Amino acid sequence: MKKILTLFILLGFTASSFAQDEKKFHFGLKAMPGVYWPKTDDPNLKSNGSAFGFNYGAILDFGFGGNYAFSTGVEVSSFKSKFTQTSSTTVGTTTTTCNASSELKLQYLQLPLTLKMKTNDIGGIKYFGQFGLGSSIALKGTSKVTTTTNGGSPVITEESSKSKNEVFPIRESLLIGLGFEYNLQGSTSLLVGVNFDNGFTTILNAKDDAGNAIPKAYCKGITLTVGILF
Repeated sequence: MKKILTLFILLGFTASSFAQDEKKFHFGLKAMPGVYWPKTDDPNLKSNGSAFGFNYGAILDFGFGGNYAFSTGVEVSSFKSKFTQTSSTTVGTTTTTCNASSELKLQYLQLPLTLKMKTNDIGGIKYFGQFGLGSSIALKGTSKVTTTTNGGSPVITEESSKSKNEVFPIRESLLIGLGFEYNLQGSTSLLVGVNFDNGFTTILNAKDDAGNAIPKAYCKGITLTVGILF
């Protein structure tokens, strides 16, 4: 957490060094509640529905060409991913089926880089669309696993682990968003937007601690962005 706060402070100093040209540069803060869900093509790994997530961070917008801007910054992204993995073993004529339902709590440090395209000012409001990439580094991951064998009673195990044991350390995603900036006063604006976070790299490591292969799982999300640009 101290490292994250230090990074936000450095971004603030960077913002102040560019603040002389208010038309081309904006620094801001944002909060992004949302809903996330896993997706997989493996028939033995199924999604258990969606879960709440929450992101927060700093915005850096570098304007060019009038109605365009490169938008970047830094975000702390926290969300859950729920799924069930099914495996079967056969000994003689007896087949044992095991269902392991996992709830992962994930946290990443994300560096987004998007192109923002704005309309002209319409009654103090500028509408925009944006798209780009998000590159994330796993900070930590914890899991809760419920195991059921052949329809028997569930056995719940709690596991806390570092991200390198549970989660693939890098997450890449396609970011698409729509929203508006409402001018409050001077160069200060209220930012509101809706974003689709389309993760296209697996969130799980290739193998578990025992060396068994883990199917690939991709996490998607829809978030609401509320922020202030200065």
